[in-house]
Amino acid sequence: MTKVDLVALDKLLDDGGGDRFHPDFSKDPVTHLTYGRYPLVRVGEVYGYAVGYTREYMDVQRQDDDDVRIAWFPAADVQRVDEDDWHGRRLMF
Repeated sequence: MTKVDLVALDKLLDDGGGDRFHPDFSKDPVTHLTYGRYPLVRVGEVYGYAVGYTREYMDVQRQDDDDVRIAWFPAADVQRVDEDDWHGRRLMF
């Protein structure tokens, strides 16, 4: 069972949380992490994988019931978590 606060998730991602944060790619190039070896992260109550980053932002990907969602968040808001503390849904690599 996935322990995700869906209300918090919708507020964070759908109400502009992830969309309002977006790096300026012309100033700061994106570093993509190794496919299949993404670090486990948490943004508030949302658990996902860090798939890329810039100096100030992290690109976080998570599995939803129907699809995969990806959003940029300020790096200061993203916390790396151990597998035992991670409560997200596994991505299908």
